[in-house]
Amino acid sequence: MNTYLRMAEETDMMLLFEWANEMSVRQNSFTQNEISYEEHKKWFQALQQDPKRRQYIYMLGDEAIGQARMELDRETARISYSIRKDRRGMGFGTLLLREACVKAKQDFPNIRTFVGEVKPDNKASQRAFFSVGFQERKYTYEASADQFDSNYVGGGNFFNQ
Repeated sequence: MNTYLRMAEETDMMLLFEWANEMSVRQNSFTQNEISYEEHKKWFQALQQDPKRRQYIYMLGDEAIGQARMELDRETARISYSIRKDRRGMGFGTLLLREACVKAKQDFPNIRTFVGEVKPDNKASQRAFFSVGFQERKYTYEASADQFDSNYVGGGNFFNQ
């Protein structure tokens, strides 16, 4: 069976909502809280109206098995993707990424760079990005802002008082 990408339509809103709230998708997302339907609806409607974003649905024959989103910032496209739970581990992530980059380059001819952000423990996505030719360029570090409240007792005096 052939795989292909198609543009997301209004009728895909619920499908994308369900996929976005799937437990492992939330765990691998940088924002892990569950998404409310109202939040998703507003987000989806804004996405559909934004000329700098594309939401694709990845198809296997007539079956939707994944999604990819591109967000353009000048000559850089940020890519986010997921594969439906029962289709993971079959190599579709790599295929989807390759096809999504080709499609985005057609949709946005000025793209010079694609960027995908992956959490350190998401080894499957890291392998998919590497397989398509992405290279690791930076590390991101994160800390809870709560640890920097006024009661913080740290190892140094940062502000000469």
